[in-house]
Amino acid sequence: MEKFETFTSVFGSSHESHYDGRTVDNITRHRRLLEGVLFFDRLLEAIGIQNAAEHYPPHSDSSLKQLFKAILEANVTDTHKAALLYYLRRDVRLEPEKFATETYLPQRYIILIDGLWHLDRLHLKEALVQLTEPTLIPTFSEEILYTIGKNAPQHPELVLEYYNTTSPVLTTTRTLNVYFSALVNSSVTEAFFFTRRQSDTTRKHLFELLLALVHGSSSGGARAKRGTELVGLPLETEEEEWLEEYLLKGKGKNLFGARDTVIVRRIATGRGNEIGSLAKETKERKIDGMNWPQLVREMEAGL
Repeated sequence: MEKFETFTSVFGSSHESHYDGRTVDNITRHRRLLEGVLFFDRLLEAIGIQNAAEHYPPHSDSSLKQLFKAILEANVTDTHKAALLYYLRRDVRLEPEKFATETYLPQRYIILIDGLWHLDRLHLKEALVQLTEPTLIPTFSEEILYTIGKNAPQHPELVLEYYNTTSPVLTTTRTLNVYFSALVNSSVTEAFFFTRRQSDTTRKHLFELLLALVHGSSSGGARAKRGTELVGLPLETEEEEWLEEYLLKGKGKNLFGARDTVIVRRIATGRGNEIGSLAKETKERKIDGMNWPQLVREMEAGL
C-alpha cells in the first residue's frame, strides 16, 4: 500500500495536468464508439464507483485526485486498487511497468489491464493477444466478444479466436448475433450446425439470420460462395419450410436473390417440377448469368 498511498507517490508532483485535452477527447470519443461504456467504466463500477463517466476521464488534476481518492477508499484489495492505478498510469504514459513492479502487481492483472486498455482504444488485435492469454480468468468475456465483433465485422477470425479460447456463455441476443455473424462469414455450414444445438426459438431466429446474412453479403463473390453452401445444406423438413417462408413471404422476401435461392434449392432436392411459377415471376431476370424462365422452358420441353 505504501507505494500508492499518496497522489504524489503515484502521479508525481507535476504542476501540469496529466490528462491533456487531446487525451480526454480521445477517451470520450472511444466511449461513444463503445456505445457509452468503456471497460475501465466497468472496472470502476466493479469496485463500487458508480456513474463512471462522471469520474473518468479526469479533466484536470483536481478531478484526477478525486478519482484517485475514490479508488483508494474502495472496499477492495490493494491489488485491485493497484490494477486500476496501473491503467491510469498507462493513460498518461507514466512508466506503468515500473509502477507494476513497485506494487508487486501480479502478471495476470497486468495482462488483463493491458488487454482492456487496448480494447478501450479499439486496438483489437493487440487486445486479443492479451485477453486470450491462458492464465487469465475470463472477465467481461461476453462484453469483450461483443465489442470485438461489433467493431471488426470484416475480421470474423478475431471473434472466433476469442470465443474458441475463452468459451464465453452468450446470454444476450446481441452478443449471440455478433458471434453468429462471424461464424457465417467464416463458414455457412459450421454456422448452420451451430443453429442445430440451440433451443427451438433461438434455432429458428439464427436460421433466419443465416439466410439474411448470406443474401446480404456486400461482395458478389462472397454471396455466391455462401449461397452455394446454403443450397447444399442437409435441411430437415421444418428447416426447408423456414427457408421458403422467410425468403418467399417473410422479412427476407426482398433480399437479393431470395427467390432464386428457393428455385435452386428445389432443383437441388429433386423438386424441379415445383419451380415453374417462381421462375416465371423473375421476368426474364438473369442472376449470375442464369435465366430462370429460359431454364423452365427447357425443362418443360424435356431438354
